[in-house]
Amino acid sequence: MLPASSDLEDKSSLLDLVKESAQQVAISSVLLAASVAWADGVVQLNEKNKLIEMAKREQELDPNFPFDKVTTWLSKPPSEQEVDAALGVLSQDSKSSEYIVRAQSVAEAHGSLGINAIIGTGIIAFLPIWLVFSLVPGIITGITVATSLKLYSSTNFKGISSEEETVLNWLSESLNEEGYDLQSRIKNSNWKNKIETLRTVMDERSMASRQEKWVPPKDTKPVQCPQYPERMPPSVTDIADSEYQEFRSKIVKRYMQALIGETWSSLEVAHNLPQSLDDELLNDIYWNSPFSRFLTAEFTDNDLTVFQTFFEQKSSEDIFYKIDHSHLKDQKTYPGVYIASVIGLFRLIDEGLQVVSISINDKSFTPNQGESWERARLFLLQGSSLSLVGGVHASLHFPTDSVIAITRQYIPENNPIAKIIEAHSYLQLPLNYGVRWSPRSYAHNSPREIYTAFPGPREDVFHGFMTYYEGIEGNSAYPNYQFPLSPPEFPGPYCQALKQYYDVILEFCRTIANQSDLNNLVQWADELNALVPGFPSGKEIENSEILARILTGYIHSVSVWHYLEHTLYSRLPVHHNPHRIRVEPPTGNDLKTEWWQRTRHTDLFRQEIARRMFYESHTVRNMLEVEYDFENELLIKAAKRFKKDLTKVDESLPEELQLLHDMACSIQF
Repeated sequence: MLPASSDLEDKSSLLDLVKESAQQVAISSVLLAASVAWADGVVQLNEKNKLIEMAKREQELDPNFPFDKVTTWLSKPPSEQEVDAALGVLSQDSKSSEYIVRAQSVAEAHGSLGINAIIGTGIIAFLPIWLVFSLVPGIITGITVATSLKLYSSTNFKGISSEEETVLNWLSESLNEEGYDLQSRIKNSNWKNKIETLRTVMDERSMASRQEKWVPPKDTKPVQCPQYPERMPPSVTDIADSEYQEFRSKIVKRYMQALIGETWSSLEVAHNLPQSLDDELLNDIYWNSPFSRFLTAEFTDNDLTVFQTFFEQKSSEDIFYKIDHSHLKDQKTYPGVYIASVIGLFRLIDEGLQVVSISINDKSFTPNQGESWERARLFLLQGSSLSLVGGVHASLHFPTDSVIAITRQYIPENNPIAKIIEAHSYLQLPLNYGVRWSPRSYAHNSPREIYTAFPGPREDVFHGFMTYYEGIEGNSAYPNYQFPLSPPEFPGPYCQALKQYYDVILEFCRTIANQSDLNNLVQWADELNALVPGFPSGKEIENSEILARILTGYIHSVSVWHYLEHTLYSRLPVHHNPHRIRVEPPTGNDLKTEWWQRTRHTDLFRQEIARRMFYESHTVRNMLEVEYDFENELLIKAAKRFKKDLTKVDESLPEELQLLHDMACSIQF
């Protein structure tokens, strides 16, 4: 159960019925304790007993103490008006610190058992992610509860939930102020609004229909997606149970931690006033973030028509780039949610980029167009966010699944090539299986989950994946996927860092390739050539440089590139790259709107909890911890030199890109 809302104009508050001041203090102290008990969404049995005990003690002191009124707080939380009134009373009382101690004792009463009730009545709605990856659905509920109890017991704060601790701190600060200004509290607080946001998300969840479960065929070889054959990378479905167990203990456990411990702070983010988004910040985002990978200097005939004025004014020294997300015109959205075909035009300058114009649905806008320009900026950022997490980033995840599976089948495990592939495969297969096939995956975008925030149905999410995998002929912004045999090439410091790491990995892999018997790799290469676009054939792999580049492309994709993309993208505030926009695309004559009208708190909350669960980098095993277990002394020395060279690259990069200490060695998130 979630705390109920209250109308600040409602005059039926319990405290209005209690006139005598001593009794007001008594009832207020019990009310304060009740509000803390309700902070995490439910009052545990032990907490109820503690509240009843407090009320009985007060009743012994005052026979007229309204005990029956207190019992209403056992099934319904105090309203915000009642909390404000109680604080107004208690802040004038010399024993205010004693009331905080009482409230804390109630919060501590539920101890480690509290999470069981939370999961059973409310938070379990947050945790079905566990079912996503289960092999035995019938026993998952028991496993979830047991694991959650153990996790919570090891991390809680003296039996107090993070939400209760937050409220205790807030109440303590309020009572320690010089008096309590109710009007200021009403004006500045958005506690009630956060609760309403969570309530709305839970309502959306309860009203949503259950999605059909996609079940892939199981095979020892990678299989085609039944829903979109040949349009998605093949999927590995034959995964060892030991890998699933490791995934559950390392990754699913973290998902649960985020859902249990970060819901309230995610609500805080959704309700915070965002940093003002101006052209300077927009330019910085497109130069320094992973969005820079969308920059291309090749323009279609349609681009030249839409931006004709700017190309006519372009000097011979000017270099123009575009950010093109025109594929979004073909995607559907939920009612009241908008996306648009959007293209941004930028000029290269000494400091990075300067935005020139943004085209929305083939109509160009410029910085002097007020509301229309502000909307255009937001739609461009939305397009880049959707195209990254729902498009190109998938090509770092899925195509290399086949490399792992086929390597395990065709190359002996004591072969250095098998060892290097295996060392960088940690957790990838079960994680990618969950992303692709679980109905509770973020990619499936079920409204039944509180962490899904894509603007439309899952079919349209997968449309984005397919667009960037297949490419769009004639548009350089949409090349089809090819297994990487060379470093990425686009402007900006992000790409420069990727290229520096690529060179170091290539040098290491050349040593591996030179020590390998290429004749034993022909069948391996031919198998992968049929599964992965651009993967060299058995005939081509007779060249050791080609083998070195295959190994480099694999390692670089699943470690350096994947990690940096997650880390840098997760630094962007959700307000600045919303997946859902609630105002229509600009037309040129648009009425003024505020940021909170352009997207909803519920949308931002969903995206923020997803950012913490799925986008933030939570490394389990990093690059410097990798053990290759080589037996050849030359390779052992090469591995040691490789880690030293990685460290040199890290030290040479700008401070914000010095991330090697945490860089995951594989796809772990």
